[in-house]
Amino acid sequence: MVKEIIVRKLACLRVLHNGLQSCKGSASQKRHSSVVVLTLREGCRDKWLEAAKACSLSPRVIGKDGEGRIHLREALTPTTAYLLWKTKSELKDTNLVQFVWCKRGNILIRKSENDKIFAIRSESDVEKWVTALKNKA
Repeated sequence: MVKEIIVRKLACLRVLHNGLQSCKGSASQKRHSSVVVLTLREGCRDKWLEAAKACSLSPRVIGKDGEGRIHLREALTPTTAYLLWKTKSELKDTNLVQFVWCKRGNILIRKSENDKIFAIRSESDVEKWVTALKNKA
């Protein structure tokens, strides 16, 4: 049921629905949001993520009430999610870097718009960047 709704309603993604391997939904009773987990075939993830950035998806697209936006994102391991949180809280929230994001399981930072991109691989990398950037300022 959920898979048919997703395939039919997310036509604005303009990606082949045969890339969709499985789909399941779970509504949360505590929050007004629900989670839909899509499992994509190998090689389809990038197409779906790029297409989702190009169009704005609202809950109405899949027949739900409410405002806001539907976000498609890649699943992170607990370790990667923690490292992303740590990097954002230590570097971005303190305005030491302007951009922190995760792409293909790699955590990346960029000090400002045109600067070089660096990968963060461990908590010690975060601490090194905090020390280096605070000493520079």
